[in-house]
Amino acid sequence: MLVADAGNNCIKTVSEDGCIETLQFACSQYKVELEQPRGLTLNASGEVFVSYCKSHVVAALSRGSSGLWDISVVAGCGRRGCQDGSHESGRLNGPRGLTFDPHGDLYIADSSNHRIRRLRSQDMFLETVAGSGEGESRDGTLLNASFSFPYGLAWDALTNTLIVSEQESHKIRRVDFAANSVTTIAGTGECGHRDGEASQATFNEPCFIACDQQGNIFVADSRNDSIRCITRHGFVHTLVGRQEPGS
Repeated sequence: MLVADAGNNCIKTVSEDGCIETLQFACSQYKVELEQPRGLTLNASGEVFVSYCKSHVVAALSRGSSGLWDISVVAGCGRRGCQDGSHESGRLNGPRGLTFDPHGDLYIADSSNHRIRRLRSQDMFLETVAGSGEGESRDGTLLNASFSFPYGLAWDALTNTLIVSEQESHKIRRVDFAANSVTTIAGTGECGHRDGEASQATFNEPCFIACDQQGNIFVADSRNDSIRCITRHGFVHTLVGRQEPGS
């Protein structure tokens, strides 16, 4: 298991027997210090991709022959912004969640830009695919809809859509590229801890998310110290944890 230890500014591995090790990197040619790792994902080849929130970049990690890890920046130039372009000229602003689609395209929760970005696999071009950048939570077409600090991303293989957690609006959204739409699938927009029908359920700063093959969505509900599940039938229930911190 890989862990992005943002506070310690490092990536760690946790083995099955509980041994924790910090990844050691070979010298990078990249001139910007890579700070605050947040999102982690793997591509089909097992290569690791990490978003560095404070450095505004996404990097690829691969194990080198010497046992050290090689690192290369694949998106972002190290300066905050919202520019589409090549992986060297495109700009990000506080990227967090990452996920791949079946075609190998990488999706990035460009959190402080309130947008979803895509790094195309065929030409490594960084582009905006959803979100107007207005910083509010509004459904609509891909580029007219808006997000409020999108955080976690997961690809739902059952519906072939992108799932997004929205930290500031306490919602879970669905991005359907085939239908040219962004819709809210869970959360009222108010913070809270209420299970039940997805449209009436509440969250409190949901962050990272995951999907299983049956279309269920799992949410790390950070301020509620809980793991929640949104079933494919549209109900939310708490799997682990309670509303009260420390309970």
